[in-house]
Amino acid sequence: MLNRSGLPSFLITLATFFVLQGVNLGVTRSVTGGVASNDISDMAGFDSAHAFFAASMKIGPVNLKIPVLFWIILTIIAAFVLLRTKVGNWIFAIGDDEKAARAVGVPVWKVRVGLYMFVGFCAWLSGMHLLFAFNQVQSGEGIGNEFIYIIAAVVGGCLLTGGYGSAVGASFGALMFGMTQLGINYAGWNPDWFKFFLGIMLLFAVVGALSYTKLGQSEDPPFTFRVMVVRTNWPGATAQQVAEQVTDKIERTLQEVPYADKIRTYTKPGESLTILELRDSAPPGEVQQVWY
Repeated sequence: MLNRSGLPSFLITLATFFVLQGVNLGVTRSVTGGVASNDISDMAGFDSAHAFFAASMKIGPVNLKIPVLFWIILTIIAAFVLLRTKVGNWIFAIGDDEKAARAVGVPVWKVRVGLYMFVGFCAWLSGMHLLFAFNQVQSGEGIGNEFIYIIAAVVGGCLLTGGYGSAVGASFGALMFGMTQLGINYAGWNPDWFKFFLGIMLLFAVVGALSYTKLGQSEDPPFTFRVMVVRTNWPGATAQQVAEQVTDKIERTLQEVPYADKIRTYTKPGESLTILELRDSAPPGEVQQVWY
């Protein structure tokens, strides 16, 4: 639906959330006669599933619940994918400028579907923990918290406009949210103040993100960039030979054309693809003479 309609992902996600929320409540009522699932403690294989999804372990004086371990592992995996793989580059590229990402060959649709599947997997993992920890689950579990999850990501440094953020930052945002919620209770304060502190956290996070963005923009050179994609054929050359030729050509071009900056080069046997940034002051004719 998201890929076909072209609507903002936030609206699609929110709309399908409300649809599935109603379906979930209606089906649960029709099957169980209430708003909670039936007790599953007598189900075959319950003990083994409970040992995995609702386990806890002792590390010194700390009793570590299994969801905390899931959280740490998923954060490490997501951070590695975002920062160390081409899929991570694709995710940032799509969030920053979808049309530009598609123009340079990023599989936008596949990346989107993969991201939604990963988020669905994380939600399933959380649901399995609740189910096997309490032997049943309420159909309204988590309803009303959808904006809190978004706030946790924003507090962690993710921009709602896309193209910037980190898995570690979002995890720390969720940690700060949980610490605030529990801290108010442990301090003996009125829990009604929780939303007040949550709003303050969101406000400071947004102001901080905007200030950081403006600071980064003020350090940019006083000119804008255009992007040019250069595809070159190297008949009969191996991937290594192509890489050597392209590296040499890029070095010569950057020396001759100071207003051209290399972004990235992709090579394969017989072909190379170079993405080049050109400043507005760059004469297009000269660059074309160098590269073509």
